[in-house]
Amino acid sequence: MKNIIPSLVAAVLAAFNCVAPAAEAGKGPLKAEIIVGKDTYELDPAAAGKDFAEKLRAAEKQGPVPARPPKVNLSLRLSNLDTQPVTINVGADSSKLELDLQGPGAVNLQPRVMMTREFRMGQPVTIEPGKSYDLPIESLSSGMRGITKLSYWTETGEYTLTASYTSGGRGAGAVTAKADPVKLKVVEAGKAPKSSN
Repeated sequence: MKNIIPSLVAAVLAAFNCVAPAAEAGKGPLKAEIIVGKDTYELDPAAAGKDFAEKLRAAEKQGPVPARPPKVNLSLRLSNLDTQPVTINVGADSSKLELDLQGPGAVNLQPRVMMTREFRMGQPVTIEPGKSYDLPIESLSSGMRGITKLSYWTETGEYTLTASYTSGGRGAGAVTAKADPVKLKVVEAGKAPKSSN
């Protein structure tokens, strides 16, 4: 009897998508891939250097953040490798894109953010077997509602960007997919080639 009750509780929670089995995280039916529309970016002189990096780190605790994260031209492609359709909730509070930047001047912040209290259900998107869905990445801003994690480059050089996407919520199940990292290059202002694919 002692073993039956916890099993029943877990089954009920899973049915309502309140929890996702830890063993399934990152092993679901979706494959994630970062699609690079542009791989070379110019460093904004006003958002560069060790002093600016220190301002960013201080803002994580005290706020406000001194500048918006860099704009990028990327997307996260979610491909359905399963034989059944997979539904994700795009824009829901139970779903999030997560970015992580590593490199010579990388700064990743999780600042304190004020949010409205409503729960956002998002838009269900069904990905058929063998098909894919591209989620635009227009800046290095991610996390819940796309604003709870901010990433910056503060020096020139080569950076590595990793992305993952988690979708949960009633009717969509809990799905997590993590993409292999991609390389991005940051150069001095005015030094980027006219066409950097």
